Amino acid sequence: MTGNVMEWLWDWLAADYYSYSPVESPTGPATGLYRVGRGGDWSLPATSIRLAYRSSAAPQYRHNNYGFRLCRKAAEQ
Repeated sequence: MTGNVMEWLWDWLAADYYSYSPVESPTGPATGLYRVGRGGDWSLPATSIRLAYRSSAAPQYRHNNYGFRLCRKAAEQ
């Protein structure tokens, strides 16, 4: 899916978060001003079309190069 649209994440941006975050499933800080975008999109140079690419924008930002994935928690058995 890389290269189509940037994935709009629920996580808030903190420039230094990865220096103190948990190793598995980091969720980002509890609050912030900007949300994280992940992965490259069609409007970026080819060198930015990768899963590790990160960006950020204010929550009210809208553009045709941002998208999101729906997911749900697995049923407990």
